[in-house]
Amino acid sequence: MVDSTAGLFSHAPYPLANTLAHKGDPGLCGPESVAWPVLGDAAAFIGGIRALLVQAAHPEVVAGVSDHSRYREDPLGRLSRTSAYVTATSFGAMPEVEAAVAMVRSAHRPVRGESHRGRSYRAGAPALAVWVHNALIPGQLDTATFAGAGT
Repeated sequence: MVDSTAGLFSHAPYPLANTLAHKGDPGLCGPESVAWPVLGDAAAFIGGIRALLVQAAHPEVVAGVSDHSRYREDPLGRLSRTSAYVTATSFGAMPEVEAAVAMVRSAHRPVRGESHRGRSYRAGAPALAVWVHNALIPGQLDTATFAGAGT
């Protein structure tokens, strides 16, 4: 299961390629965090899918993805890049965390428009980032708890 799941995320560069070059740098979370056993378990994949469904319930978030993403042409690439960001910010050393955050900010900077309900959106808007983040965390924790991750 883990090998077949991991293969789904091979459409983006490996986000932790340089982690060992930063010995002693635990990044944002570190090995004693809740994030490591939760996100390191194969159940995290299911939590990620759940998070995508909840994230898509926000009209401006889904408009931004629909209007500016290549997810239709490259769904595994889109999924891999999102997974790489979560992996880098959860398990990476601080230089990798900072690079991942900078890459997402850069990609989101030009993303703006108007949703079907006539409201403007900006991918970099804090409220939209909070929605996306808060959809991810409960999905990851619930599926990890259900699957017994980290126990």
